[in-house]
Amino acid sequence: IDCIRHVAMVKKVPLNLSPKEYELVEFFSRNAGQPLMRKRILKDVWGTEEFVDEKTVDVYVHFLRKKLRRAGLLNDPIKALRGVGYQMQNHM
Repeated sequence: IDCIRHVAMVKKVPLNLSPKEYELVEFFSRNAGQPLMRKRILKDVWGTEEFVDEKTVDVYVHFLRKKLRRAGLLNDPIKALRGVGYQMQNHM
């Protein structure tokens, strides 16, 4: 992840991420290894000014996983924590 250029890459190939997808993957990377509750993800990535449902996180994680697979990342680094949220297993 290149925080200056706002680019996330897999195997040196840039992912075509929306601004919110980039914010989400950057947040996961900064907090790799930590269990992250959906409410915290919403607060830190979407902020308090927007009204969004917790399922929004699930939808965006689905989008990210799809793009990561398309880019050739075979092992999903985003682990679902049932009833809690998500955890990034390691940096991409």
